[in-house]
Formats: sequence, structure tokens, C-alpha cells
Amino acid sequence: MAGAVSGLPLSYYDTADVAGLIYNNSLLEARLSRYPALLGVAERPEFQDLANDTEFTKMRLQREPIMTVLNYPKAEAILKNPELLRSIWATVEPDAPDLRAFLETGRSAKYDSEKILGRWNFDVNFAMAAVRQKRPNLPSSEMQKIKKVMVAAFARTGFVATPDHQAFLKNVPRTMTPAGPVPGDTQTVQGQWKGADGKYEMTFSGGAGEVSETLEGDRLTLTGASALVAGLGLSFTREN
Repeated sequence: MAGAVSGLPLSYYDTADVAGLIYNNSLLEARLSRYPALLGVAERPEFQDLANDTEFTKMRLQREPIMTVLNYPKAEAILKNPELLRSIWATVEPDAPDLRAFLETGRSAKYDSEKILGRWNFDVNFAMAAVRQKRPNLPSSEMQKIKKVMVAAFARTGFVATPDHQAFLKNVPRTMTPAGPVPGDTQTVQGQWKGADGKYEMTFSGGAGEVSETLEGDRLTLTGASALVAGLGLSFTREN
């Protein structure tokens, strides 16, 4: 009824409903960043910086007034970026009903069928189980060495796949030596994914080359000769 009176498109009210839902439920912000259509936007430096800002997080958890939140310098910088706002609106406007359903239920009727989409976190125990399956006779002492390298190199590693076929491999070692990775020297590399039905391939920039991916349920494994995976099978579980 309000839409008929005001003349504004229905998408305006759908988007306003989403904004109100998020403002009144600050814990939904984590789910918002996992909505498939917004995965690429969330990887932009402006949003990564805001997400890691403890003061902003505190403001949201304390339910500060909306204008206080919007006037926070990092939030204000986003609001004053016309190109970024156009990109966000172009993403949110056609998906507003599906986005609201995702925020409320964690399910997306539009995107759930493409299983690769989402955020994935490195799982050292899953990775070690894959090593044991591939090399069942490996002595426990060698297994411990491999696990030590994996933890040091990939504990903060994550993988993100977006609907427009972007792939992000985050916090992977920049330099691997015979003794292991250089501590603290990590990088995020961007590439493209292709495939379907649990079998995917990725090509990353910067000479990183191709990586194969196998997906079973909520478990994902990256393999390949690329220096990014250091000859190991990197295993991930879906972020919920």
C-alpha cells in the first residue's frame, strides 16, 4: 500500500526492509557478508577495513543511533563513494527478497544450487586426514612435521568463490622455503573459477597457475602444482 501511494518502486521497500533487519540485528552482519552476491563487494578494501575495525564493531553491538553509525569516518567514506554505492545498489536491488530470506534463514533460493559459492576456512585436521589417506605408511614423526608446516603456513588461509566466477585465495604464503613459509609473509591472490557438479578448476593471477578443486558436501580440497598450495592438498570447510 505504501508503495502504491508513494510511487517508489517495490525494490526500495525490499531494500529498506533488509537495512532495517540488519540495523536491528547486528549479528546478522556476518551472515550479510556471506550472501553470495555480496561476496565480491565484501572483499573490497573499504569493507575489509571496516569489518576489522573494533570501534565500529563495538558501536554496532551497542546499537548506537543510526546517524552515529553512518557518520563514523570509515562508513562515511563508503557513503561518499558514488561508484561504490552504485555497485552495491546494482547488486542488492534485484536480489533484495532473496537477500532478506538469506538473512532470516541462511538459505538462498537463487544461489544455493551452485555449491562452490561462499567463504571457506582452512581445516588442518581435514587436510591431515587427506595426507594420511594418500600416504598411509607415512611415519607419525613425518606427519607431525607436515602438520607443523601446514599450521604455520595456512592457519589463516581462506577461500572465497563469487557468482561472477571470481576466486580469492586469502592469506597464503608469499614465499615457501625448504624449511617452510616465511612467517607473517602472506598474500591474497585473485583468479577465476570454472566447473560444476563438485569438480572445479581455478586460474590465479601473478603466475600462480591452475589449481584443481574437489567439493564434497561442505568440504573442499585444492590441489595442483601451483606454489600457492606448495604441493599439498589444502582442505577447507564452509564458513557458516
